[in-house]
Amino acid sequence: MESSVQPIPAGASSNAAPRLGLWVPNTIFALTVAGDEAQSRLQLQFSNDGGDTFSQPIILSELNAKVRGGGENSPVLATDVQADVYAAWFQSAAGATQLMVKPIDRKGGMAVSVLDADRTPEAYAGFPTLATTHAGNVYVSWLDERDKAEGSSSVYFSRSTDHGVTFSRNTRIAGSACDCCRPQIYVGPTGDIYLAWRQVFGGDVRDMVLAHSSDGGKTFSQPVRVAVDNWVLHACPDVGPAIAVSHDRLYVAWYSEGQGQAGVRLAVSANGGASFARPHIVSAGVLDATHPRLSVSEDGRVLLTFQGRPAHEETKWRSNQAFIVEVDGESFTRPMQATNSEHSVHDPDVLAGTAGRLFLVWTESVGDRNQAVLSRGWLR
Repeated sequence: MESSVQPIPAGASSNAAPRLGLWVPNTIFALTVAGDEAQSRLQLQFSNDGGDTFSQPIILSELNAKVRGGGENSPVLATDVQADVYAAWFQSAAGATQLMVKPIDRKGGMAVSVLDADRTPEAYAGFPTLATTHAGNVYVSWLDERDKAEGSSSVYFSRSTDHGVTFSRNTRIAGSACDCCRPQIYVGPTGDIYLAWRQVFGGDVRDMVLAHSSDGGKTFSQPVRVAVDNWVLHACPDVGPAIAVSHDRLYVAWYSEGQGQAGVRLAVSANGGASFARPHIVSAGVLDATHPRLSVSEDGRVLLTFQGRPAHEETKWRSNQAFIVEVDGESFTRPMQATNSEHSVHDPDVLAGTAGRLFLVWTESVGDRNQAVLSRGWLR
């Protein structure tokens, strides 16, 4: 990977938890959380020159709201080259938890609260995921503890059919979900919705499952176990799945330590998620690999990124870096180290463009400040 690296400007404060999106005509969006623990806000910047420069931050959240940002519980961005752009995030405002979805253009747009008004206010909710279509449908899912009697979170879902102006009542998709592994929602080329999450099975087994909807989110299938890892963990690993669709193949990536093998796994389905081929560990040679994310370019190239530590013969402890794997059907490349930062790299996100062009963002801690960093490059 040939690349150039630069921090994304944050204005007067530090920023972190970056997410990227691509929009017509070749506009790059960067979504970040800026500020500090006392006052955090959600901001958006855009670039029309391939990331050479970015606009001044546009503040998306309300003035007195505190936006959650960090790892799996960070805000998310949904873009489609033929669709609108949306952001979703959790915030605390006036003592209440709110899940907000906002349609985005350069003039702003109204943010909409998604959580049901009669929901138990004390119940925890978080870990949003978001998808959109060119027809104006917007789908959001999250983890919710209003059913905490089961001992774990539930996966909830809501949809909009009017470009994010209104949302349906919250629908419970499944219970017994791992408490802090973000679910992932994805809309395929035919409009099918795929929703994956880490399910808690008997004996504290925590494996990935996937359900799909072919009617715009009105109903979902029974979840299918993506792989039988049988990972027993009496806690939450804080890492959810990633989903992508390309050339009639459905890809799911996730982290597991099942079967005594730790690493990022990838499984492929050729029948829309009804069943999956045997998974492969795609992070071989990388230590502590985690937080996978998938991206598909306009010409169908599939890229997987994750963070981890380079494995070297010397015993020196090395900081996290970002790695990229290119996937083609059921074959994949060896992990390529995509960053060489003197600081630790966290929560990388990749955006695949055309003709091998790619964009990579991540968070670095520099002293007592966080910064979002952008790298641009080409796959050979």
